[in-house]
Amino acid sequence: MTKRFKVVVTDFLNDDFILEKEILDDIADIIPAVALKEEDLVGIVEDADALIVYHSISIREKTLTRLKNCRIISRGGVGCDNIDWEFARGMGIDVTNIPDYGTEEVADSAIGMLLTL
Repeated sequence: MTKRFKVVVTDFLNDDFILEKEILDDIADIIPAVALKEEDLVGIVEDADALIVYHSISIREKTLTRLKNCRIISRGGVGCDNIDWEFARGMGIDVTNIPDYGTEEVADSAIGMLLTL
């Protein structure tokens, strides 16, 4: 039997995880963590193989040092400023982001604001 990975979604925009399940369902269990601060992750992330981090929480050294199996942290957004990526990389954890996240929405908003002038 193949080992299933544990992917913790630390915070999220909606709770259906349709996209995450579509991509990962064959190989991973997706664990939702409704976390607003790092302390909310205690007891949830320690054995995670991966984290998906959105907007509401920061992942710093205090959490990173507890990650025993984690190999990747994926930031569901443009930047990685809410993740101590230098410390994570020093631990051998890759940190990724989505550089084109929300580009259409930002463009639509900008055009809408221009039209109001």
